[in-house]
Amino acid sequence: MDTHAPHTVVVVSHTHWDREWYHPLGRMQQRLAALVDALLDDRDGLPFLLDGQAIVLDDYRAMRPERAEHLSAALRAGEIEAGPWYVLPDLLLPGGEALVRNLLEGSRTVREAGGAPPPVLYSPDAFGHSGAGPVLAHGFGLDTAIVWRGFGGPEHPDGTVAWWAHPGGAGVVLYHLPPSGYEIGASLPVADSAASFRWRSMRDAVLGNNPLRIALLPNGADHHARQEQRRAALATLARVAEPHDVIPGTLASFAHRLRHAATGVELPVVTGELRDSSGWTWSLQGTFATRAYQKRTNAQVERLLVREAEPWAALAWFTRGWRQGSVRAAWRMLLSAQPHDTLCGCCHDDIARAADQRWADARVLAEAVREDALGALVGYDGAQQRELEANWRPTLVLRNPAARARGGVARLRLVDAVIADPVGPGSAARSGARVNPPAAPIGWSGDEHLQLVQRTRQFDRVESSQHYPRNAVVRVTEVLAWVPPVHGYGVQPVMLAELSALVQATPVKSRVRASDTELSSAAWRISSTMQGLVATHLGTGARVNAVGWLESTTDAGDTYTPSLRGAPVVSHWSAPKMQVRGPLRVEWELAAAFERPATAIAPATDPVARDLPSREAAEVMVTAGVALQAGAEWIEVSIRGDNRAGDHRLRWILPLPGSIHTDRVIADAAFGAIERRHVDRDPREWSPEQRLPTAPLHRWLHLTGEAYGLGIVSDGLAEYELLPGGHLAITLLRAVGELSRRDVVERPGHAGWPLPTPMAQCRGPFEARFAIVILPADRDAAQAMLEATADDVLHPITGDTLRGVGTLLHACEGLTLEGKGLAFSAARRSEDGQWLVLRCINQCDAAVRGVWHLPRAASEVRLSRLDETPGIALTGTGSRIRFEAPPNGVVTLLVR
Repeated sequence: MDTHAPHTVVVVSHTHWDREWYHPLGRMQQRLAALVDALLDDRDGLPFLLDGQAIVLDDYRAMRPERAEHLSAALRAGEIEAGPWYVLPDLLLPGGEALVRNLLEGSRTVREAGGAPPPVLYSPDAFGHSGAGPVLAHGFGLDTAIVWRGFGGPEHPDGTVAWWAHPGGAGVVLYHLPPSGYEIGASLPVADSAASFRWRSMRDAVLGNNPLRIALLPNGADHHARQEQRRAALATLARVAEPHDVIPGTLASFAHRLRHAATGVELPVVTGELRDSSGWTWSLQGTFATRAYQKRTNAQVERLLVREAEPWAALAWFTRGWRQGSVRAAWRMLLSAQPHDTLCGCCHDDIARAADQRWADARVLAEAVREDALGALVGYDGAQQRELEANWRPTLVLRNPAARARGGVARLRLVDAVIADPVGPGSAARSGARVNPPAAPIGWSGDEHLQLVQRTRQFDRVESSQHYPRNAVVRVTEVLAWVPPVHGYGVQPVMLAELSALVQATPVKSRVRASDTELSSAAWRISSTMQGLVATHLGTGARVNAVGWLESTTDAGDTYTPSLRGAPVVSHWSAPKMQVRGPLRVEWELAAAFERPATAIAPATDPVARDLPSREAAEVMVTAGVALQAGAEWIEVSIRGDNRAGDHRLRWILPLPGSIHTDRVIADAAFGAIERRHVDRDPREWSPEQRLPTAPLHRWLHLTGEAYGLGIVSDGLAEYELLPGGHLAITLLRAVGELSRRDVVERPGHAGWPLPTPMAQCRGPFEARFAIVILPADRDAAQAMLEATADDVLHPITGDTLRGVGTLLHACEGLTLEGKGLAFSAARRSEDGQWLVLRCINQCDAAVRGVWHLPRAASEVRLSRLDETPGIALTGTGSRIRFEAPPNGVVTLLVR
């Protein structure tokens, strides 16, 4: 018997389109072309949703360029929907700015094709959802968020609709898909009897506990083409579902109805991340360390775009009128590697190879933008400088990729001892590169203040847009130097011959020292003892095991879910060996090795066996560097290894001081930190999937304590776990060989289509880099210090030499953000090319007054949404832009 009050059920025909997953891109593009062809050829399938992502429009037009106008006409008529995303991303691994670029690019692509994206933050298959969801929705004027995984079960309100709120004040109506998700209404029958049976079987799940009485019935599934006899099937469903009103619609029309019905209705409130759907559907929270090296690469390329390429390009436009066209191309390349199946690593090996190339291409593009923008900022024109070759004086260009003034240790790349090595016809007679280089004196001053890192001979080319490059063999010397403070995003050129005017002697109180038994700085003393490396923080007396140990455990799982078995193999480090003696940096190196089976788990195709009866042994070799840097508050730990083993999880274990709380972690996340508390629930309470104790890791973790806190900065690895015994574990790699297995105890049944993934065994070199810092007990002060430490570790002051400089270059004062607790988020040129976009995040629970210091006076400043829609004008202009950031708020300004 139907006990529900009459509802309006909006049927939205759609496909869930995994652009690449168990098949590579080319094969899926072929299937997509056939799907869209059928929609354009037969209107019975319309309207139709192309899964909320715009990249499929690019894919279809690449396959069917002759039908591009037909597709545009359907978009203009609202018969086909796409967007607002460019790709359906993973929502827990990318940073907040990457998610914004995704929505900007998706909306722009749809509009360029003639359509309008639906006003829905549509994420039907993501493996959990960032706490920034309400910020993204509000910032793009989206009425509704539709989710499936990560919500439901005992942790969340019992209902289909809720209000998803962010501490900064943003909120959005949240609509939750049924336990069977977006597939519940696939292939609706036409016959009355079959339709009646189907409606009874899915009615309660579709209607749910919904005070708004507006329900969504998704009519489609993974890679499904249009519903056959759609009009007839919907007419039949409308008859058998009475008294409920079943109507066809679009995602946009559903969102409009839902938002209108929610006006004035008090809905249950949810906050924060959505990562647990125990009792509802699989959460699939085991992908944070699958193909871990790719997560690290993605984080590095993302940071390169957000923290260097975009700001330098924007400042070059804002101050010099320079215009660049490559940032969007770099973002599109990066975003194409961020769909949830791709970035999470649960995909075909061919897709992983393609993603590696996309990250490489995006990195090259971003570096090219940075190089050209820096040249524009200092007034370097390669074509003009070529005419002055007789007057070339190698010049160092020092840059500070942070929105605050800072000095201290900088890494410099110095180029001298040039031997011409021409290329082209007649060049052989003119080349001097095949003779022994003369003993050349150094080409810079101030050498007594530099610490040598390494010296090599390399090819070097001076490029020009109007000439062939001037090729040479040069001496490249990488050094560390102590430099005075540089403006936020400041650029400072200095000729190498006058380098002494820039570099300074390291202040005595900031120097670091080393012996075979101790490393020391103004902040730390690290001693080599029988118990390992003991680091004592001189300000608080806190004692930390500086390098911890390694732990390898057999993993019989797949790319979605770890399945750990047996006791871990624990490997401790050797005694330290001196590597670098200072005075700007000191470092010890330690080694560890252990044996693992080369392969421990039988293929998923084996119907009986799981453990292999005989196992060939493989050795895993690892080295660690432990370093202190002059003037720095942190300990740097770097880990490098060669993994030759399969079917295991390798983690770095760091014991925590006894005074540190082990029931919660404050973790860096998209648009503001997330506090994650220990949930005392049996992970086995729901048999379809066990809860996992691991969590996603962005740049840093903050562990609180009574007298002080502990911060960990990570260079891109994406999974951590706070262990019950008071230890922190960060996953270095997960080695697994199957996309999906049905015999994973923690998740019985396949999470995807099974196939071997030998590349996911991650055999070969691996790297990790961390920083350990003691923090104040006050939370706001601690997070401000962590942000500054992450800047210093991940975005150090750097200098590169321009060899072909015949004139004086000029400095740029850059861009500085002032305000206690404010964290830089973005500086970029707006989508329409008319504004400088500045964004920051208030990490505090109270309002904060901030100031942006600009390199030139502004004529107009406006508040803005994330989508760069101009808002209220601010009264103050000039080169100091004052604003107020609400508690935990994200503030975007448009400046021109």
